[in-house]
Amino acid sequence: MAKKKLALFLAGIMLMGSLSVPVWASDDTLNSVDLAAFADPGMNYRPGVRWWWPGGAVDEDTLKKEIDYLAENGFGYVEINPFQVSTILEGDEEKVTSIYTPEFYQLLETAVSYCEEKGITVDLNMGSGWNANSGDVTYDESMGNMALGRNTVTAAEAKETIEIPAAERSSFYVGDAAKGEWENSSVKLQGILVAELTGENGTDFVEGEGTFGPKPSYEEVYNADGSVSKSYDTQVVLNPDNSYFIEADDAQIQDGKLVLSDDIKNKLSDDKNYEITAMYYIPSGGKGIDCAEDWYVVDHMDAEKVADYMNDWLGNENLSAILEKHQNVRAAFNDSYEFYSDIYYTEAMEELAKDSENNGLGYDFSKYLPTIYKQYSAAPYYMGLGTTDTYLTYTTNDDEKARITYDYNTLINKKFQEGMAAFQKGANDSGLLYRQEAYNPPIDTIGSAQYIDIPETEQSDEYNLIRTSSGAHLYGKNYVTCEQFTLGCTPLANSLEQMKIGYDIMATSGVNNFFYHGYMYEYGVDSEEYGEMGWAPFPSIGINMTDRNTLSGYFSEMNAYAARVNYLMQQGTVSKDVAYYMPFNGSLSETDAVKTMNTDGIAWDAINDSSIVAENTTVQDGQIVVNNGNMEYDALVVEAASVPEATMEKIAELAENGANIIFYGSTPEKQPGYCDGNYAEADAKTAEAAQKAVENGAVVAATTEDFSAALEEKTSPEVSYEDNENVRFIRRTLDDGSELVYIRNISAEDNTITVDVSEEYGNCYFLNQSNGKVYAAEKQEDGKITFTMDASNDKLSGMSGEGVNSMAIALLCEKGDASLDESAVSGGTPKCLDQTESTDTREVTVNSLTVGDKTYTENVVGKWNSDDFQNGELKNSDKTGVYTGTVTLDALGDGQKAVLTISDVYTAASIKVNGTDVGDLLYAPWTLDITDAVKEGENTIEISVTPRKYNAIHTDATTEELIDTGFAGTATVEIQ
Repeated sequence: MAKKKLALFLAGIMLMGSLSVPVWASDDTLNSVDLAAFADPGMNYRPGVRWWWPGGAVDEDTLKKEIDYLAENGFGYVEINPFQVSTILEGDEEKVTSIYTPEFYQLLETAVSYCEEKGITVDLNMGSGWNANSGDVTYDESMGNMALGRNTVTAAEAKETIEIPAAERSSFYVGDAAKGEWENSSVKLQGILVAELTGENGTDFVEGEGTFGPKPSYEEVYNADGSVSKSYDTQVVLNPDNSYFIEADDAQIQDGKLVLSDDIKNKLSDDKNYEITAMYYIPSGGKGIDCAEDWYVVDHMDAEKVADYMNDWLGNENLSAILEKHQNVRAAFNDSYEFYSDIYYTEAMEELAKDSENNGLGYDFSKYLPTIYKQYSAAPYYMGLGTTDTYLTYTTNDDEKARITYDYNTLINKKFQEGMAAFQKGANDSGLLYRQEAYNPPIDTIGSAQYIDIPETEQSDEYNLIRTSSGAHLYGKNYVTCEQFTLGCTPLANSLEQMKIGYDIMATSGVNNFFYHGYMYEYGVDSEEYGEMGWAPFPSIGINMTDRNTLSGYFSEMNAYAARVNYLMQQGTVSKDVAYYMPFNGSLSETDAVKTMNTDGIAWDAINDSSIVAENTTVQDGQIVVNNGNMEYDALVVEAASVPEATMEKIAELAENGANIIFYGSTPEKQPGYCDGNYAEADAKTAEAAQKAVENGAVVAATTEDFSAALEEKTSPEVSYEDNENVRFIRRTLDDGSELVYIRNISAEDNTITVDVSEEYGNCYFLNQSNGKVYAAEKQEDGKITFTMDASNDKLSGMSGEGVNSMAIALLCEKGDASLDESAVSGGTPKCLDQTESTDTREVTVNSLTVGDKTYTENVVGKWNSDDFQNGELKNSDKTGVYTGTVTLDALGDGQKAVLTISDVYTAASIKVNGTDVGDLLYAPWTLDITDAVKEGENTIEISVTPRKYNAIHTDATTEELIDTGFAGTATVEIQ
């Protein structure tokens, strides 16, 4: 019901827009691309923003004021996240902690209602902070954990009555830094491992170094009062061939004691010692990241608990009323999986581990469970809690350890996906979509898209983005969202160039709907506690999209750019040439095969095991048709050295049925699992299946040259480009069969790109996302399109330390003979492709700089953040500076134009020529056509430069720590 409402709402807001529409775009339709919609995308194509609320300490008037600002500046979505604050202002104690109360829901009603009036779509965060949490989640419903109790005994002692070791507390539960809660009543014995000690020792436990400081060695376990009860200095090695896991309900366990069966006793060696390890389940009692202090995170690996959570949250009568009343609430959102515990574990894990028929392993994994404990912390690596050591191990061989871990990760993935399915059902039952960042734990991120309505990714690494978008493609999800400008970004230091580059990276990586991180509710602004900028959930990371950012006046223009890109990247369906195999719990990077595909103009997705082995993945007319036609590929590329047996057998079957299979390097000779120690046999079967695939026509490309040749032979891209290692692109096939391409220059230099267009496509057009205009793309006699694209680099606040390069343009290749009316096509070429040579260049003489009420007339060009510039007076200024200069020009001849070029402007510039506003320069290329405003003789040029806010609020920073501001380059006028 609510889904239908949302569809009506989205249909309505597609008609809403605030961008100026070129007159020629009002009626023309470019096949499946509506030119008016491209020039002025509706609100449903606009970017979103994470809207941080200081808990319930918000008021209706401010909410409406902020929604007005968001709507006026081109934000189409908000994700509301009520968050805890570091310093509560006096009198706000109850308000801040009033979350999911009737009073809070009244405020939420106001926000949703007013957003609906303004055409803004709302996503709701699950709980406060992250991950999914609420006051309804009990301790017993919190994320799960494992605990061990251990004793070492002789064989003789093992044959007597054995006292079951009590559960031992890890550092997770003790001390001032405790992340969890221990309740004795919830500790449940799940089984006892009786294992022969080999006498060998494995890894010594030593302190390590984490991302944010030292990591403990974790050798100590604790009593209830926090005192050390035991210390395990080194890892002990168990004999897997004389190891027995006894379940808690086995008759051998009675009244807290273990009496082994005669069968086991007879297998014990008298000269050996035995480790008695009791394995317990206990809730972690873990809380969310910076959320309400007493709210537990629900167990994301327990589908029943997740279902209860969703029913409690979405079934609340206040929230239900909001969902029923309004059409603009789209999705329930859950952030990236970042949990606190000793291990990814849930109560039902032991049951799954022993279920050899359904656990995906084919054997009983129970006896291996205790040896996984403490393999890694469940928090992400940057929390500094992780360890690679376990207390127990069956092997000191690194390969075997990796295989056992792989098998356990398979179980983890299964439980997380069951949880995601429950999240999805709960959201859908309430008429919402389910939006999720599914990564960090060992999860099949690609396969998780099956259970997520809107898969979400994060940051700006193109390969991480591709991993998530590939899942969306494979499982038929058009929307791919992204939490963007987070880590690696410093609030108020971000440049508009950085934002633009981020849009482009997301587009070619498959993201077509994103959220800024973020927008902070106006709390504590100009207060003693928070200062001028007010409260910020994360003062040191992210991007500030509020009106308190000095660059906010340009956000509307930037969002127009982003909206056009989103519009284009949501049209039709994605078009790819190759499926590139990504192993389970693996990652993507620029391997030799990936680099070759990128260089050769091959459009590719990552593909997971589940999609390959799916029954409805078949071969039709030589095409690999995946997941009942969600995607089709010319070829499947396998670069991995290890592939699961079932996956390799399906690949051999696909090859037999005519699929193009390319093995890069060599054929896989093993599979990744431990197989209860029988992995050598499974490895042999995998190698045999790989050879069978070769016999059935699969190609082995030993070198990059061989691989490039195989790609050329086995793929037939509709649109591609000639060898160029500095290009990235994505294609989408429109409803009429036309191809829409978004292509990016990632070089630090201008890049000449030659696009190969199949004969079935006739007229081609550049669609310029910067201004919404369309330009003819001239094809050569051989059907190719060659152009030189400018470079763009975010050197100042780059998403990596070295800055990121990216310039982009969209290219439409129309099917058949379709063409546009000439009136719909702008003359010339997009600015980023314009290589017109200058016939004359005149330098602008900059005479003065006015900042506020003071005018400087000497040495006015330079970096404001330098002590040497104007005696350091502007180091911490956030006021706009107006540079005034002059240039003398001759009369322009017929067809000539005057182009202003500026360099080393560190944020953005608004330009006036002879008193006339001629436009803004927000990012490269730093050129502007000023033809209509110039005159013969002397011309006055005004360059208004807006500094980023960072220096103004970091008055204690050294000169070296300040960011570059001002105008330190040159201004010239080129006659073309």
